[in-house]
Amino acid sequence: MSIHLIGFILLILMSVTPSRSTAVMAPVSDIGSRSKNLVVQLEQISNVHSQLLNQLQQQLAENQHDIDVLRGQIQENEYKLDHLSIQCRDYLPVKSSSNADTDYNAAVAFVLHNQSYDLAYHAFQSFIKNYPDSNYLPNANYWLGQLNYNHSRKEEAAYYFALVMKNSPMSPKAPDALLKIGVIMQDQGKKDNAKAVYHNVCKLYPSTDAAKQAQKYLAKL
Repeated sequence: MSIHLIGFILLILMSVTPSRSTAVMAPVSDIGSRSKNLVVQLEQISNVHSQLLNQLQQQLAENQHDIDVLRGQIQENEYKLDHLSIQCRDYLPVKSSSNADTDYNAAVAFVLHNQSYDLAYHAFQSFIKNYPDSNYLPNANYWLGQLNYNHSRKEEAAYYFALVMKNSPMSPKAPDALLKIGVIMQDQGKKDNAKAVYHNVCKLYPSTDAAKQAQKYLAKL
C-alpha cells in the first residue's frame, strides 16, 4: 500500500471527533500508538494480498501450460487418426450396396442357371465375409444350408439354417430355415426334437407356408 494512502487514512481517523456529550479526549500518546498499530495492520494486509495475487498468477501460468500440453496432444492424435483414415481408404476396398447386389445375384446364378454348386457355395461364403451387414445375409446363409443339405451334409446344413434363426429371426427366410432344422432332426431319427421344432414353426410363424408344411409333418409323426 502506498504512503499517500496510509497518510490519507490516518488523516481521516485523526479528524473524527466524538460528540461533546460523551467524548473524553484521549491522550496524544494513545492516538499515536493506535495509528502506528493501524499502519502495521494495513501493511500486513497489503503483503498478504500481494502474496495471494502472486500465487494466483503462478497457478494460472501452470494451468495454461497444462492446457497447452493437452492441446498439443489432441492435435497430435487428430493428425494420427487422419493419417490412419487415409491409409484405410488406400488399402481397403469400399463395399457398396451395388457391389453387394451384383455379388449376391452372381452367387444365385451359379445355382439356378449354371448348376455350378461348388462355385455357388464359395460365392455365398465370400458374400457373407465381404458383406456382413447386407440385407441378403439371411438369404445367403439359407442357400448355404440348402447346398449342404443337398450334398447330405446335414450337420453343416443345420448350422447355417440355425444362423438364419439366430441373426435374422424376422427374415422371410426364418420360417423355412426353422422348418429345415426340424426336417434334419427327423432325418436323424430324433422324432421328439423334430416335433418340438415343428410346433415352434406353427407357433412363431402361423399362416406361413412353412407352418402348413410343419402341420403335415406333425400329422405323420
